Amino acid sequence: MEKKTAIIVGVAIAVVIVIAGIGAYYATLKPPAPPAVPTVEITYTGCGPMPMLLATGEIDGYMAWQPFIAVAQESEIGKLVSYSQDLPPAGKWKDHPCCCIFVRDDLVERNPQLIADFCALITVADEYVCEHPDEAAEVAADWLVGGGPIKYGEITVSSVEMEKKSIPTIKFVTEPSDDWVKGNDLFLDVQRDLEYITERLKATGIEESHALLFNFTPYYEAKEMLERGEIITPPVEERTIGIGYQPTDHHTQLWIACDKWEYFKDNYGMYLKEIKHKEEYEFVVNNESVARITLTRTTAGPDMMTLVSQDTLQIGLVGVPPAIITVDKGTPGKMIHPIHTEGSGLVVVKDAPCESGNWTSFIEWVNKRSEEGKAVKIAAPLRGSIQDVQLKYALKESGIETVEV
Repeated sequence: MEKKTAIIVGVAIAVVIVIAGIGAYYATLKPPAPPAVPTVEITYTGCGPMPMLLATGEIDGYMAWQPFIAVAQESEIGKLVSYSQDLPPAGKWKDHPCCCIFVRDDLVERNPQLIADFCALITVADEYVCEHPDEAAEVAADWLVGGGPIKYGEITVSSVEMEKKSIPTIKFVTEPSDDWVKGNDLFLDVQRDLEYITERLKATGIEESHALLFNFTPYYEAKEMLERGEIITPPVEERTIGIGYQPTDHHTQLWIACDKWEYFKDNYGMYLKEIKHKEEYEFVVNNESVARITLTRTTAGPDMMTLVSQDTLQIGLVGVPPAIITVDKGTPGKMIHPIHTEGSGLVVVKDAPCESGNWTSFIEWVNKRSEEGKAVKIAAPLRGSIQDVQLKYALKESGIETVEV
């Protein structure tokens, strides 16, 4: 009996082995599993930490505004994949809008002349940046990092030299041209496609969208005053005006207006009189103090627009996409005019196996990493920022999915 049982058990084991072998054989005949969907991981952080995260291998690259593209290049911790205007699809982003002056409606309605005068000051300050780029670089370096060297581990970079490399890549303009307006239309369409626009602007036509987004009247009044050579004194604003800016040289014109006040006083009769450096000023027009101004530095456009929606800030120097999202959500405010175009880019770690300035080779690297099961990780400013919008759209156009981590 025991002998018979042993034979039965042995046969059973043999059958299992044979079946397993047959299963393994047929498994080799199955088609291979499809490769993983090419994916890029997007992580959100302020631009300030991005170079250190890149240098320490925490991220593979970042999409940011200037001067952080110049930082990566000057320090040699990273290399340029693409400036924002060169992102795919080809030609779509040339001269694209970036930052603008956004003002709450109630302030414009209460004191339209004050806003026209402020637009005039920003316009001539923009011109000053273009005419004195080296001075602008020094001012920007001071406002961003105190003018001293920047250190990333063992790497030290001159902040002034960094700015001298960065400033020329930004187009400082204030005219709300037809092309600029069309660029805003493009951003609106892209944000709808990314499902960032879900409320007031979700289904509006062009005319209705423009009516909600723009008020160019203060800018054109400013332009007329400058052409006449006569700045009109506005009524004194009783409420302190909060103005937001970001840690980017895109907003150098504001800092020039603060630091080079004697130039604007002597040539235009309007200037920002310092009360507390980089924080509090009086706006003086024709020798009369017409408004108290406080400056607030925010991490990125979306958090600035939160403060504008809360009426903590009344004016923002901000990217177009956060401004569009803010209007979509119901904040009573509008874009008054641009302050520059372009000025952002994508950089990756220096030893990435892709060519500098070559988007195709970057996508090949993304595909290879996805096949290996290790997605490329790119940092961007807050969700909904111009850099976030452009990066996601370019990747989508290239057949790459994104996941927020």
